[in-house]
Amino acid sequence: MCSSDLGGGSSGGGTPGTDPGGLVPPDVPAPSSGAAVAVAYAKAQLGKPYRYAGVGPDAYDCSGLTMMAWAQAGVSMPHGSIAQGNMFPRVPDNEMAPGDLVIYYPDHHHVGMYVGGGMTISATHTGDYIRLQPVFRSGFQYAVRPG
Repeated sequence: MCSSDLGGGSSGGGTPGTDPGGLVPPDVPAPSSGAAVAVAYAKAQLGKPYRYAGVGPDAYDCSGLTMMAWAQAGVSMPHGSIAQGNMFPRVPDNEMAPGDLVIYYPDHHHVGMYVGGGMTISATHTGDYIRLQPVFRSGFQYAVRPG
């Protein structure tokens, strides 16, 4: 599961499909149809609340969001950021593509989905909403590619 405070507090939110900070998701083509489905699902969850152990449809935690997004594309993974980061091949930082999972913090307790343009969609922490955030922020560890 996830339990992180990545900053970017709740400056609004609660409108599904809309970033609470007013950012617009990048329109970057995904490298596969599965990744495109996963990214589209994640984008549609923007603005929904974070809930520890949440797997939707009304609220998510970080790994619940990535698990459910990739489930729409037929890819099964466990509900846990550590397990998700360990089960797929790593991707060099300069080769990240939309749909890749991005692992944060030395203990790997947070995961987001890379959506292109240097941004991830992340379910951050209690009291916040699913939002866009820069991929290379504090705690960045590595990316993996499902599918």
